[in-house]
Amino acid sequence: MKKTEAYILAGGKSSRMGQDKGLMIVNHQPMISYIISFLATMSLPIHIITAEKSYMRFGLPLIADTIPNMGPLGGLYTALQHAQSPYVLLLSCDMPLLNTKILTPLLSDQEKDRLLCYKLGEQIFPFPACYHVSLKTEVLKFLHEKKLKITTFLKEMNARSIDFTKEQMVYFTNLNSPTEIAQIEKLWSK
Repeated sequence: MKKTEAYILAGGKSSRMGQDKGLMIVNHQPMISYIISFLATMSLPIHIITAEKSYMRFGLPLIADTIPNMGPLGGLYTALQHAQSPYVLLLSCDMPLLNTKILTPLLSDQEKDRLLCYKLGEQIFPFPACYHVSLKTEVLKFLHEKKLKITTFLKEMNARSIDFTKEQMVYFTNLNSPTEIAQIEKLWSK
């Protein structure tokens, strides 16, 4: 049995993008395909958390939220409910610059804690992060209390974090608008 399964959050409301972020074209391919590609090189089981059937084209299991309309924390709960492995690697579909160099420290150090994420200074990042399935009860409590900010969950659970540098910040870029996509495409063209 694998000790970690990857879950990509997709198919959210994407109000700033105006349409489904994961399917937005970035440099000639859907944004989510970048994440799927590098995860495939790591031999992790990959799932997409979405109710959108348009993601079927990627040939991966699609899982609808167990409790709909709860945002990323609801997606985390869905992943923890579904996982057959002890750990869930949670990612967002809008981070096409992530790569194996960023994920390797998370995956190699995850077993020391139930929750491992990245931080820059005092800012913590919920994606990518590793969550132990035993966190289901705590996540469900947050959902029932309508405490839906995943960063609040990380703080209250005293998540252990790995520091990264300002130079590495580019890998954590999430694209939320067509303007941001255009900026990244311009950067890539150089």
